[in-house]
Amino acid sequence: MFGMNVVKFLFVAAVVCSTARFLSAAPAPEEYSPTTDVRVKKLPRPEFDVWGAAYMWYPGQLASYLHRKLASDSVERCNFVFDGGTYFTPSEFVVFEREVYFEKETVVKWRTPQKTEFFIDGEKTASGRNGETPIKSGKHSLRFEVFAKGRLPCLIVEGVGVSSPEGWNSSLDGENKVPAESSPIFNDALTTPDRLVDDLYEIPPRGILKPKNCAVKNGSILLKKGGSVIVDFWHIELGSVSLKCKGNGTLSFYAGESVAEAENDNVKTFEQKPLPKFSLSGTAEKIVLPETALRYLRIETDGDCEASDIVFTAKLYPAKRTGFFRCSDERFNRIFEAGVATIHSSTRGFYLDGIKRDFLPWPLDAIESTLAADYVFDARQVSRNGYSLSLLSDKPTVFGTGILDYPLHALVGFRHDYARFGDIKTSEMYRPRIVQLFDFYDSILDERGFLPLRKTKWPFFLPGWSKVYPRWKGTPAYVQIMLYENWKTASKFFGLWGDNVSQEKYAKKAEKLKSDIMKYFWDSKRGVFINGFDKHGELDTGVSHYAQYWGILADIFPESAVGNLFENVLPNLPKYREDISIEKAYEIAAYTKVGRVRDAYNLISEVWGGWLDEGHSRFPENFSPKASESDKLKFYGRPFGLSLCHASLGAPPIIAAFRGICGFSETENPDEYVLKPNLLDFQWIQAEIPVRKGSIKFRLERGGKLNVCAPSGVKIFLPSGVKVF
Repeated sequence: MFGMNVVKFLFVAAVVCSTARFLSAAPAPEEYSPTTDVRVKKLPRPEFDVWGAAYMWYPGQLASYLHRKLASDSVERCNFVFDGGTYFTPSEFVVFEREVYFEKETVVKWRTPQKTEFFIDGEKTASGRNGETPIKSGKHSLRFEVFAKGRLPCLIVEGVGVSSPEGWNSSLDGENKVPAESSPIFNDALTTPDRLVDDLYEIPPRGILKPKNCAVKNGSILLKKGGSVIVDFWHIELGSVSLKCKGNGTLSFYAGESVAEAENDNVKTFEQKPLPKFSLSGTAEKIVLPETALRYLRIETDGDCEASDIVFTAKLYPAKRTGFFRCSDERFNRIFEAGVATIHSSTRGFYLDGIKRDFLPWPLDAIESTLAADYVFDARQVSRNGYSLSLLSDKPTVFGTGILDYPLHALVGFRHDYARFGDIKTSEMYRPRIVQLFDFYDSILDERGFLPLRKTKWPFFLPGWSKVYPRWKGTPAYVQIMLYENWKTASKFFGLWGDNVSQEKYAKKAEKLKSDIMKYFWDSKRGVFINGFDKHGELDTGVSHYAQYWGILADIFPESAVGNLFENVLPNLPKYREDISIEKAYEIAAYTKVGRVRDAYNLISEVWGGWLDEGHSRFPENFSPKASESDKLKFYGRPFGLSLCHASLGAPPIIAAFRGICGFSETENPDEYVLKPNLLDFQWIQAEIPVRKGSIKFRLERGGKLNVCAPSGVKIFLPSGVKVF
C-alpha cells in the first residue's frame, strides 16, 4: 500500500492506549507454543525470595558459565557435539565496588552463591555467604570480594541508595573496572543467575500414530506382545515424558523430532543417547524417562501392557511475550507464531542452534536470532549472552575463533542492542573486550586492509550451510563488507563513549575499506558484488547472495542496482530457492530494508509456509524444499542430523512481519521510529512492537484507515499523506 518510493514522512504525536483496542479482533492462529496452547498446563513456579534488587556479575561471566553447563549437558545427552571456538574464561573471583553517600544510618544486606568479604572504606567488615550490616551516615566506599568455586561469582545487594546493580562496578582483578552486568529477572535472592528455574509445561499427546497390535481406550493405550505406537506431542521441546504402566514384559522407548527418527532402530545413527528400557512387574507403576528433546515418542513392548496418563513435561526459558503480529492471512499468522515458538524452544540462556543435535550456541545463529527475539520476548539478557559468546575468548587468537568471521557478528549484535534499547550500557560493559576484538582483527589484515582466511579450528569461512556457494578459502567480499560494518560500528561506539580520536580513526578505516571493496569487488556491468579473491589471490568473479545482502545491510549496495538484483540476479542463482540456510534472517532483513516486502513475503510463504503445510511445528536449520523426505532430515552425512527446531530460522518470519509488512525501523535517535506499512494483499494488519519506552501499537485496514498509538515521549514517522484515525 505504501510503496518503497515514499520519501517524505509525517510526524505523528504518540498517545497512550490499550493493547486490547488493537488486538482483540484478531483471530488466534493454531497454537504453536506450549505457553499459549489451551491443551497445555503450566505448572506453578516455586516461591521466590524477591528482593528490591537483582544479582550482578562481571560482564560475560554468566555467558561463560552457562556455556560450560550447556556443553556438559550436551555431552551427556547428545551423540555428536562440536563447538564453535574458544570462549570467555570462567572466573571464580570478582570484585564489586561503588561510592555512596548515606543521609542516615542504612542497613545493607547481601547474598552470594558461596562466599564474600565485605569492605567499608577499605576495612574488612563482614564475610560469609550472606549478611546484613548497618552503615553510618556519610560518604563511603563499598567493596565486595566474591569467591565461588565452580559457580558464577555474583552478588545481590539491597539497601536504600545501593540496591544492585545501578552504580556498581565490577572487575576480575580489582583494578580494571566496568559496569556490572545484571538483569531484573534475577531478583530472587535464593536463585542465582546460573541456576535460573525454567517454566514447566505439561503437554498431553496430540495424536496416536502407526499403532501396531494395540488399541486406544478411554485415554489408555492397550499394547499386545510385539505392539508399538508413536505418540505425537505436537511441540518439539526439551523435557521428560512420564506415564503409568501396568502389565508384563519390557517397554522400549525411541524419541524423535520426526516420525522417521522415532521409527529408527539403528543406535549408531541416534542423535541423542538411547532411552532406557523398563521391565514391568505386573503391578501399576510410574515411569519417568530421562530428559530428551522430542516431538514424537515410539513405545514398544514384548509383553502385554497398558500405558496411561502419558504426559510430556517440557522446560521453557521464562521469557515474557512482548511483541505480537496478526493479519488477515491466517496462514502467515501461523508462520509467524511458529517462528516465535521455534525461538522460544531453542532458548536456554542463549539462542541455540538446536535443542536436539548438540544443544549449543553458535555466534552467527545467536546474533541472527536476536534480530527477531528482542521484538517478541523480554529476554535482553539472553541476547547479551549471545554477544559475549560471539566475542569469543578474552584473549583472542586466530585458531580460537573457530570460524574466522564469526566474531564479526558480535558487533552486529551490539549495534542492534543500541537500536532496540536506546542506551549504550551493553557496549560500555563489554568495552574492553570489544576494543580487544578490534585490535585483534586489525593485527591479521592483509596489505589492502582486507581479512583473508587464516589457519583456524575450522579452516574456512562459513556464511551459512547453503550450497549456493562452496566453503570459502580465500578473501570473500562478504567478509570485507562485514568488517566494514564493524569499523562503522566501532566509530559510532567510540563517539558514544566520548573517545573522539578513536571515533575519527575508525571512521577513516571504514571509508577506506568501503572504497577498496567497491574498487575490487563491485561489478558495475552486472550490478553485483563478485565473490572476492580465491585462495590463490585471483579474482573470483562468480556471484552468490552473501555479498549482496551484506552490501544492502551495510548501506553500500547501489540503490540503482536493487531492481536488477531481485529481478535478474537472485532468481538465476543455482539452487537459490532450493537450499535455504541459517543466514536467511540477515537476508530477509536486507529484503525489507530496500522495500522488497513482497519478495520477502513470497519466500517466507513458499518455504516456511510449505514446511508447516507438511505438518511440522517448528522450523529447521536448513530447508531443502525439493529434496526427498529422507533427504530433508539429513545433515553432516547423518540421516537425522538436521535440527528441526533451530532458533535462527525462526527469525525470518518475524523480521518479514515487523520490518517488512509493518515497515518498522529505528532511527539514529532513540525514541524516534518509522512505520511504513505494506498491506500487500491483506485486508488488515495489526501489531504490537516493543520499543525502549513501551510498545507501539497500530492497526491498518485496506482503504487506508490507520490507528497508531505509542508511549509518551515516542515519535513516530509515517509516510506523508497517511491519515491517522
